[in-house]
Amino acid sequence: MSASRGTAAGALALALVLAACSGGGDAESTSTSTPASVASASTESSGATVRRDLRYADGGTDSHLLDVHIPAPSGDAPPALVVYIHGGGWQVGSKADLDRETPARADVMRDLLLKEGYAVASVNYRKRSDAQWPAQGEDVAAAIAYLRQQAKSLGVDGERIVTLGDSAGGHLALQTAYTTDGIRGAVGYYPVTDFAGWQGDLEAAKCEETEPQEATELLGADPATEEGAAASRSASPLNAVRAGLPPTLLFHGKYDCEVPLAQSTRLRDALEKAGDSVELVSNDSGHSDPLFFSDPDMQQRLLAFLERATG
Repeated sequence: MSASRGTAAGALALALVLAACSGGGDAESTSTSTPASVASASTESSGATVRRDLRYADGGTDSHLLDVHIPAPSGDAPPALVVYIHGGGWQVGSKADLDRETPARADVMRDLLLKEGYAVASVNYRKRSDAQWPAQGEDVAAAIAYLRQQAKSLGVDGERIVTLGDSAGGHLALQTAYTTDGIRGAVGYYPVTDFAGWQGDLEAAKCEETEPQEATELLGADPATEEGAAASRSASPLNAVRAGLPPTLLFHGKYDCEVPLAQSTRLRDALEKAGDSVELVSNDSGHSDPLFFSDPDMQQRLLAFLERATG
């Protein structure tokens, strides 16, 4: 991302956070329009504490809410924070995907991370039908700025943050980590990384559907055209690659015909060329296979990465 785009996105994210936090420094006073009961804490059977519906930006929309799951205390130091960004083609899904048995089973990943002592935030963001890019990236950046500002009152370590997402959320996790200072690592499950190359990848993989219409709707123009080229570049993690990025972990199925494996291999190759740390884990599956979150080997790959990134 160019310096001018980075400055503009950062300024908007800061403005969103300042508006959200104008009611005071406590996490329960994130907006004057948020009832105290909405931000109340609850304790689960596992001992984890959950703070739900925290408003990270003003505007009166559910798109600017997040939840934070905090593990049972296990020492003096606050836990590192994994920020989960849901998938759904930038249109469906919500932060509640972390709490329910969706096909991808992100709830399994949540339980694993809490058991291992990580806090997990789950973020809503604006849908592509409500706002075009870069609104989604601005929302995630604002959520992270809010979590950093409220880290002490939430009981998490705001200096040890890793972004993690699946599909469209994987795209946002990578793009946010590559364009936001201070992120310790990024994990992308079957993410879109190169909008301009997406259609060609679908064609090369001989997929039945070869026109990713959701990309055109997100960007406001076909990314393969001259009109959509600028938006495609600003939205693609591949175009944000440079030396000095935080470490990246990618998971992708070899038979994915929604977001082909080539999207992750191309990003891996670019990161390696830039000298950045990257690991790509693939299996014989398609898109959103629950094995990505439930397979013991893949779970251990994730935990090992998080330990290195946040240690």
